[in-house]
Amino acid sequence: MEPRETPNPAVPSSMPKPEPRPRTEPRPRPGACSRALRCGALALSGALALGCSSSEDPLPPPDTSGVLTIDISVFARHFPPNDFASIAKYQAAVGKPSRYMGDAYGLHVMQPIAKATLLRDLVPSSASLVSDHGNSVTLAFGPANRVVFHFNKTLNVPNKFTDTGHDYAFIEAENVDQLLAGLDAFHAALDARGLTATYLIPNPSFALEQEVTALAAASDERIAPTEDRDLRGFRAAGADALLAVPDGQHGDQARYDELVGILEHETFDWFGIEMYPRDLQPQIDTYLTAPEGSAELVLAKKKLLAASWTYFHEPNLEDNHYLRLLDICRRRKLRAYGMDTNRFQDFFGHGEVPFGAMVRNKYWVDSLPESGRGVVFGGSLHFNDESPVAGRPPLHVYDFLAPVYRGPRLSMYPSKSN
Repeated sequence: MEPRETPNPAVPSSMPKPEPRPRTEPRPRPGACSRALRCGALALSGALALGCSSSEDPLPPPDTSGVLTIDISVFARHFPPNDFASIAKYQAAVGKPSRYMGDAYGLHVMQPIAKATLLRDLVPSSASLVSDHGNSVTLAFGPANRVVFHFNKTLNVPNKFTDTGHDYAFIEAENVDQLLAGLDAFHAALDARGLTATYLIPNPSFALEQEVTALAAASDERIAPTEDRDLRGFRAAGADALLAVPDGQHGDQARYDELVGILEHETFDWFGIEMYPRDLQPQIDTYLTAPEGSAELVLAKKKLLAASWTYFHEPNLEDNHYLRLLDICRRRKLRAYGMDTNRFQDFFGHGEVPFGAMVRNKYWVDSLPESGRGVVFGGSLHFNDESPVAGRPPLHVYDFLAPVYRGPRLSMYPSKSN
């Protein structure tokens, strides 16, 4: 949850006028939850949504090493099995603009802080010392809120995320209400002591979050694409056209093969892909244009492979499916754009809750050209999620596109395997 801020986003003076799409109430999917809630923690873990735990005691252990290793089961402990209401409650609480980076389901990122400094700043004025385990201390903010501070500088969530250079605060809680109360108590203590800016990390997407919040509140009308099963619409749309290819399940080979067919055989100018962050655009550009066998190409490929998603579990890293998509663009001399935020921003900027996903949709589109024939590939929830944000229908990728991509010039290619 973000530190308490009271954003005052100004409604932008202009916004591309959308073609009306009837507003519909979110329809529950099987299991009495929306797609976003069924996906739950989304990129963190499918198990999180189900409240699954691989450990009888999933709390981070007291540590004395320089690496804090936390299994994904730790994040599930706040949510009983199939308790989608609790997930929705957490997502709604954190789904708002904030000046600072926040938490990932109870694990809060912080600036590097010396243990002695933290104890001097917060004990006993705001909290009491419960325990000291060398590289971590537990503080109580009142009788019910305990926070474990880890002075590690390196975080490892196996198979999901690695971060270096920060410290972390873990909110001890047994349910979502305790989690939210603990976050509030921690933030309130920092605010009261004037320590918020010292302890927390500025959110680089704060202005973008304000902008998107204002846009969502300005109107309930949303852009709708034309379903294009045989690609005739995209082929006939002219010099400016966009084809969205939603990925219903990352790692779905059938859907991947459909995309490969489009990239190999259709006529277009550029390709936008979720699976690489915008931060790596210089490496993508080099990978697409550097001479074969050059040192620049080798280095760019190394950096891209290090960042490549691994949903297909390729035995040989060199065979990464997503890098193969860039290979097609390189061979066909097409432009490609990494659209997504980096993993740190995604993890601690609530990029996987409905509000954060909506902000990422705008971030994606800001990474893309405003004209030409484009193909955009990314998770399906960015194109069709129905989860409301602050009581309003969410803004999808379509809603942020340049005005040239409207009507017959905006197509969506549905999966033939579904």
